[in-house]
Amino acid sequence: MLPEGNLLSKPEEARGQLTFYRFPHEGAQYANVAHYGLIADFSGCEVLFAGDCATASPTLAQVVKGRKIHVAVLPFPWLTLKKGREFLNTYLPDAVLVICHLPFPEDDENAYRQAAAQAVRHMPNRDIRLMTKEKVEMLKQFIYKKLTPI
Repeated sequence: MLPEGNLLSKPEEARGQLTFYRFPHEGAQYANVAHYGLIADFSGCEVLFAGDCATASPTLAQVVKGRKIHVAVLPFPWLTLKKGREFLNTYLPDAVLVICHLPFPEDDENAYRQAAAQAVRHMPNRDIRLMTKEKVEMLKQFIYKKLTPI
C-alpha cells in the first residue's frame, strides 16, 4: 500500500518530488478498492497521474484547485465523457492532456479509440495527445535511450 503525501528520502538529492493522493476509484463496483494517483513535480513542472480515479471526482478537484498542472495523464473517459471534459476545462484549463488506457487496435471491440479521437473535436483549443500503440512504442524507446548508459 502506498502512503499519502510526499515521498522523498533525501530532498537535497531529489530531482523531483512525488506526492501521492487517495482518490475514489472509477466504477461503483470498485468503490471500496483503494486507489492512489500522484502529482510529480519536476522543478516546478507538475504532472498529474490520475490513474483510475473516478471521472470528474470532487476529491481530485480539491487536490488540483489553484495549482498549475502542466501535464495531466488520464484515462480516455475523461475525454469521451462530457463531465470529464467539463472538469478538465474548469480545473485543468492549461494542462497538456495525455490520454491513455486506450486498447490496442486489435483489442478495441468497443471502438474506444475512435470515440477518443472524435472527442478531441469537443476541445479544439486544447493540446491533447492520444497514447496510441505507436506512441507507446516511441515513448518506450525514448525512455530506454535515457536510461541506457553511453
